[in-house]
Amino acid sequence: MAQSNSTLNHIARQIAAAWQLVRLSPQAIDEFEVTANSFWKSFWVIILVAPLFLIGVYVGSQVIGELENELKQKIVISIPGQITVFLVQLPLLAIALGLFTKFLKIEKHYSSMIIAYNWLWMVISYCTVPFIILMVVGLIPAQMAALIFWMLMFYFKGYVTWFMFKHALKISGWLAFGIMVFQTLFILSVSQVVMLIFV
Repeated sequence: MAQSNSTLNHIARQIAAAWQLVRLSPQAIDEFEVTANSFWKSFWVIILVAPLFLIGVYVGSQVIGELENELKQKIVISIPGQITVFLVQLPLLAIALGLFTKFLKIEKHYSSMIIAYNWLWMVISYCTVPFIILMVVGLIPAQMAALIFWMLMFYFKGYVTWFMFKHALKISGWLAFGIMVFQTLFILSVSQVVMLIFV
């Protein structure tokens, strides 16, 4: 029971710190528990987000099935590929960012950055994916959905992520922007490669 409470307290503390990042608090980075053990525990977010991800995959497959019936055309989207991308993107990104920050000689705060990134990724997922599911199934008017979608992407995937890199690595805004672009391109590249393998 004590171990369970300790684990729940750790998760709650990390999520609270990530939420402070969403609120753009510069002190949020100091709220994360930064230890070697915490670094590895931050990858628990993959398990914690998995139920939401699987719901999204299921809803997406149902919508694609309906589109195939309407269009009388096969739409190829690999579910095993989607699952693989979901499972490997954070570990592979951690390796890539480790090499990239070392190359730029800004690796001093690498561990705290990965911890913050992973927990922030979880919070962003739970803030955005439910809306995307509602948008995909057509419960939100198309024009309104498109506007809200891009606003969410700009704020969470853009501004908040940039803010996290800037304060976690303690670097300039321009360098943080470069790290964010690298992260985005790397994840897109991993997705493309994996989906090509599973097609």
